[in-house]
Amino acid sequence: MTRLGIAFWPDVFLTKDMVKYARKAEEKGYESVWVAEHHLFRDAFSTLAAIALATKRIRLATGVVNPYARHPAIIAMSIASVDELSGGRAMLGIGTGVPYWIEEQMAIRMKRPVLMMKEAIQIIRQLLTGENVTYNGRIFTIKDMRLGFKVSQERIPIYMAAIGQNMLQLAGEIADGVILTAGSSLKYMTTAIKNIEIGAQKAGRNLSQIDVAAFLICSVSEDSRAAKHATRELVAILLTRPSRAELMLEKEDLDENALSLMKRELQKGNMKQASTYVTEAMIDSVTISGTPQECRQKIQAYRRAHVTLPIITLVNSNISAPLDLI
Repeated sequence: MTRLGIAFWPDVFLTKDMVKYARKAEEKGYESVWVAEHHLFRDAFSTLAAIALATKRIRLATGVVNPYARHPAIIAMSIASVDELSGGRAMLGIGTGVPYWIEEQMAIRMKRPVLMMKEAIQIIRQLLTGENVTYNGRIFTIKDMRLGFKVSQERIPIYMAAIGQNMLQLAGEIADGVILTAGSSLKYMTTAIKNIEIGAQKAGRNLSQIDVAAFLICSVSEDSRAAKHATRELVAILLTRPSRAELMLEKEDLDENALSLMKRELQKGNMKQASTYVTEAMIDSVTISGTPQECRQKIQAYRRAHVTLPIITLVNSNISAPLDLI
């Protein structure tokens, strides 16, 4: 069976539209739907609950929630509630989130993120067993806590979002799956998979035991140029995040002057002007964009790079073509 997930760029789609498109994705044979919960977009768990009531088979995943804004005990309660409502279809995607939103806008200190993720996942796993849990960590402490209802699944899969070396290795060590960030390039895959495998080996596992999911920015049209153009603003945002361009782009595609101009325009709020400095090589590196055939070929390239669950991430309201990629 061809495995594909679907996700929605969060500031584009209304909740009711995500419900409608998730239902269509289920009809097409998509395996899972992923809902983001970044700073003040939309709540992931209530959106997944709405999707649960409108669907029967498709799996329901957070993509992702973070333990700085939500305590691990609250995350465990929320994902268990979605699991109960959906009849055992929930999946938990968890990550550290975007530092600017958390540290600057919410004034929450993101201390020791790798240890924080490890402790959060340990607490969530223990609570989902239904047993009484006491946990004394260096970041989190809970005392004699227990979920007040039984989880539908025997084990809700936990997927950990990771970008850097230490976080990727931790994901390989403790998570059921790893989520590779939106805008991950094929160049980046080599390093990412190697680190996931290192982490897996620490836990006596091999790479085949870990589901490797990746959010793939997707724009599809019979007009290849138009499809790629539709991603320009998002590519500018992604590649101007700290160290992201160096991580994702091949050396020959790393245009420092263009990146500097992008950053300058974005700082001034000139999104459209910033997007004019995005090159086609940048778009090809970090998105799945073009004709349906071009997009299918690119998805297959990610599969060959050991992405076991490509997640088609929709960035505009033209969703019929991406849904036909399966």
